[in-house]
Amino acid sequence: MNLHSEERNLNRVTFRSSMYDVLLEPSLSGLCQSEKEAYQLILDFMEPGQMSQLDKLSFLNAVSTLSSVVRDQANGNMNKYYPKTLLAKKIETFILEEPPEILDSSVRQQAMLCIVALR
Repeated sequence: MNLHSEERNLNRVTFRSSMYDVLLEPSLSGLCQSEKEAYQLILDFMEPGQMSQLDKLSFLNAVSTLSSVVRDQANGNMNKYYPKTLLAKKIETFILEEPPEILDSSVRQQAMLCIVALR
C-alpha cells in the first residue's frame, strides 16, 4: 500500500454536477440577456449558505423576472428552468430568517410576491 498516493487522494477535491444541472437543460434561446442573467443568478444562489440582504433581494428579483417571462410563454413552465418546489423552499427560508416582529421588511415583501409569481 502506497502511503503517498493515499495522501494525494485525501487532498483531491472533486466537483460533481448537481442533479438538476444534469436533468434540466432548459433552452435559453427565447430569453433576452437580462432574463438569462436572472436564470444564472438563480442557479448561483441556490447553493446553501448565508446570503446578505442584497443577495436575497437580487435572488428574489431574478425569480420574479424569470417567472413572469415563463408565464407569458406558450406552454411556459418554471419547472423547465428550476423546480418550483426548491425555489419555494429557498424563499421560505428567507421568510423564516426575517424577524417576526418586522412584517414590512423588503425581503419579506419581495419573498411573498415571489411565491405568488411561482404559482
